[in-house]
Amino acid sequence: MSPSWTQFEQDILWPTPSLQRNFYECIREGSAVRFYADVDGVDKRILAMSKERVLGAFFDAAQACFARLYPERQHALTRGDLIVWDSSSPAKMSFHIIGRRHIWRDAPALATFMTHVRSHLFRALLDEPP
Repeated sequence: MSPSWTQFEQDILWPTPSLQRNFYECIREGSAVRFYADVDGVDKRILAMSKERVLGAFFDAAQACFARLYPERQHALTRGDLIVWDSSSPAKMSFHIIGRRHIWRDAPALATFMTHVRSHLFRALLDEPP
């Protein structure tokens, strides 16, 4: 679940042209971005859930929102498109999820998409809006 730095370099860093490299939370304003999400939580109800359940619900939410919001895109968003880094601790569930294939025109466009994913995720896990 936690790829090595070598895998990061091989799968993401080197295939991306140097002027388009915007990794982690350093994203130039107005530039195209890959899928990126921080999934963090200290809510006791979520901490009581398995990581597999939370990640499964996240993937389901992302896939459903992608299909609904971007029906014109040729390729669906799949689990294989996403890399997950697990930085959880006993006190906090924390995942960093990076996409390999799909590109949004800029960070605000991705943020809008993630707002939909977040709402879907909260409804799925907690049966309530965020």
